[in-house]
Amino acid sequence: MKKNFRLNVLLISLLFLLGVAKVDAQKREFTNVRKISMNGVQEIKKNDVVIGYYAYFFVEKKDRKNYTFQLDIMDTKLKTTHKVTFTKPKRSVLLEMKFNGSHFCFTYLDVKKRSLTSTLYDLSGKKTGTNVVDDLDRRSVGVLRQQLEMEDGYYSGTLVPIDKKGFAIVYPKKQKGLKAKIDMFDNKGKKLWTADSGSTSKTWEMFAPMYSSGDYLVGTINSRPGMMSKKMTETVYIFDVKNGHVKGKAKTKTPKAYYVVNGVDFDKEKNEFFMFGSKYGMKGKKVNYKTSLGVFVKYFKPDGKTTDKYMAYWGKDIMKKVKGKDKSKIKKGASIMLHNMVRTNTGKFVAVGELYNKEASALGIASKMLGGGNSEMSVAKIVLYNLLVMEFDKDFRTTKVTVVEKPKQNRLLPSGAVVVNEGALGYYLKSYGLFDFEFFSTNSDHSSFNTVYTSYNRGKKGRNGNRYTIGVISMDDEGEVVFKKISLNSKPTLFSVLPSKPGYIGIFEYFWKGKKADIRIEKLDL
Repeated sequence: MKKNFRLNVLLISLLFLLGVAKVDAQKREFTNVRKISMNGVQEIKKNDVVIGYYAYFFVEKKDRKNYTFQLDIMDTKLKTTHKVTFTKPKRSVLLEMKFNGSHFCFTYLDVKKRSLTSTLYDLSGKKTGTNVVDDLDRRSVGVLRQQLEMEDGYYSGTLVPIDKKGFAIVYPKKQKGLKAKIDMFDNKGKKLWTADSGSTSKTWEMFAPMYSSGDYLVGTINSRPGMMSKKMTETVYIFDVKNGHVKGKAKTKTPKAYYVVNGVDFDKEKNEFFMFGSKYGMKGKKVNYKTSLGVFVKYFKPDGKTTDKYMAYWGKDIMKKVKGKDKSKIKKGASIMLHNMVRTNTGKFVAVGELYNKEASALGIASKMLGGGNSEMSVAKIVLYNLLVMEFDKDFRTTKVTVVEKPKQNRLLPSGAVVVNEGALGYYLKSYGLFDFEFFSTNSDHSSFNTVYTSYNRGKKGRNGNRYTIGVISMDDEGEVVFKKISLNSKPTLFSVLPSKPGYIGIFEYFWKGKKADIRIEKLDL
């Protein structure tokens, strides 16, 4: 329930808390909405600029075996430009949907048929093609079903938009263990190529897509020798979008250190990729995940070769820039997930990270005991702590660290998460939307950005009994990082926060009792 409220809270909070005049607001209401998922409303972007929104929701049961759905395509003023109604089998479940700059793609999982069906539409709502992966085995379907376990969450990682050219779909395949397969298909659904790690040994793999463009698909392949093993190797792969060939690989482990990659981006000024994340030391031949040494940035070419490497250590660099009263607000021994790292137009780096720990879950342990070990609930939980905003100069020297306080949150994990290695845990949590962090958006020249997060306040209620807060972290015209907190003044069943044009934000809310959904655009008074 927490995640449901967390995303959609954003726009509403802004109106009531900040006292923004309603003349600045744009709103669209949908009626007769029987059901909608956390993935159901998303922004439409071209060249990193929001040009509209689209909403996909369940309308009614057509007959005993089929459901009717509706797709609304809207402009930036939330005016519907095209509307499409279509029928899908009852057993088909929407796994993920994405927009690639020219086309929409909706991917459905059919457990009975053991298939993935991706349906494509253009901006006018016209269906342009279908792609089907129909040779999945039971184990692969089981892995995909885990992505649907969290009723009030969502999953992102199966479908990757390839700029205006098509989409890549990522799925597991039984093959000497379980390999991560990647199929690329065009905007008509025609399969162009299939790729994988190329490993011939018995391994269990997971591909985490982190960057895509019209030329490259970049991500990490995490590989372990056994299904329940926590011994994991992570390698960055650079795939050529033209043919699926591996252009290069970047190692993340050295004899003395292990670099956990949280994200990959492209620096237009340097014309190179860069990866960022946390560095860990080695204890013998094993990675010492208990203590992060610091955060890193590595620049690399399409062939995987490193060109530049920057490092900021916790003790001698980062903590020295934390104000004395704020040092106690940084949980000792906690891991950090760097949600984003941006290099601004002035050359400085800004990183936004969230602190977290994996701990034993009393509820999960009790559930296992009462269920005779058959409970799907994990015996572990994730505890979320404060956010950190870290600023570095062009040479990656730490200049400022700000602690963004928010209430501690507990997150129950799916049962399969217990075997996820700590190195991959951050990406796993982000894929399921389990962090308080919502999204990061920037303008085309990286002169400004918005980071949005939400939190649940256990101790106090706002108006109408609501306990949710939205936080906005932005860069102002002078290049300074500024903060705002907004309390939600409504009680939707589901909500999500959406990017919008600079200085604005979008909020989606779904009210189950009234069977209605609202989308609002609000101006940020930062």
